[in-house]
Amino acid sequence: MTILRIKQISNSDAFEGAVIAFDGGANIWRKINHTQVVEIADLDNDHTIVINHGLGRKYVNVNIYDDSDILVMPNLIQAIDANHILLDFTSFVEQDLYWTVTIS
Repeated sequence: MTILRIKQISNSDAFEGAVIAFDGGANIWRKINHTQVVEIADLDNDHTIVINHGLGRKYVNVNIYDDSDILVMPNLIQAIDANHILLDFTSFVEQDLYWTVTIS
């Protein structure tokens, strides 16, 4: 029989809706996805935004739903580093008020 003892979990990066998963090692926890609502007001002048997803890996999956719950593809998704991506919403700023971005 295997006994798992969890001593303490740091919630410094936790937020409402965050998901973490136990990966099999003692006291090893990691964030497995990031969801963020992006509004037009959040975009830079060039209709882009850099999102800090905090997943610790450069190449991630990105799903974006518009305010009508339709899956959309932005003009650009660029992996910047292990915790940041850049999204370009140029084609959508006249149509949509916000987008729900899920990164995993």
